[in-house]
Amino acid sequence: MAARWRWARGTRQCGATAPALFSIAMMDQVCPPSTCFAAYHRYGGGKGLRVYEFNDHEGGEGDHQLEQLAWLHETFGARNP
Repeated sequence: MAARWRWARGTRQCGATAPALFSIAMMDQVCPPSTCFAAYHRYGGGKGLRVYEFNDHEGGEGDHQLEQLAWLHETFGARNP
């Protein structure tokens, strides 16, 4: 699915609005951190960010899986009617 872009305050922003969790590995040679930070800052919806200072492209692996579960619970957890 292609993301729709809109212009806002002189910067190009993604039209996506779904909550998203970004993970950035600072030693990643495949997806440079600068591109990941750019995507994070331009994302139009609610967002979370986890940075892994010493990881390569594998990201946070098992640690990030725990972060994902915690983020999912925080973002979409049980709601009282």
